[in-house]
Amino acid sequence: MPHGGRGNALNARLPYERFAVSVKRVFVRARDRNPTPAVSAVLWDGAPWPEAETRETAACDNDSNKFDDCPGGETHVVAALPTPDSIDAGTDEYGKPFTEQAVVQFYATEGTFEFEARTLESAQAGTRWVARSKAKGREIVMWFVVRDNRGGVGWTSRRVRVRS
Repeated sequence: MPHGGRGNALNARLPYERFAVSVKRVFVRARDRNPTPAVSAVLWDGAPWPEAETRETAACDNDSNKFDDCPGGETHVVAALPTPDSIDAGTDEYGKPFTEQAVVQFYATEGTFEFEARTLESAQAGTRWVARSKAKGREIVMWFVVRDNRGGVGWTSRRVRVRS
């Protein structure tokens, strides 16, 4: 793309100051199976939330990014529970015990989560979520992602309709 010109953003060169460097540690072992984590259930306010079911809520009166700044809205607790066999444990090839670590991450097309990630130990507690004012009349998609520390990822999604 010529300097100062307009072009396809997908083909534009990215300046060095916009690069992001990251590192991910992935553990590889000679003998264990390393299952990919999976979500066994999703909960909405403690009740099972089947994939085909769309939940409904009322939005906040404002569009704040602060979870606690939501007058007029409904707060809901959402949780994703990994399958019991999602997390591998055992003894490595050197005779040392290990247990994978995992997190559940929460994403949505709109709204604010109290916590955007929970450890596996706190996954049952879930996180609280509210829809912001700009979501009124829209259908929101939520994604629940389980990640382990050896590169495994599993996810599922659910839908929420925000009343006008």
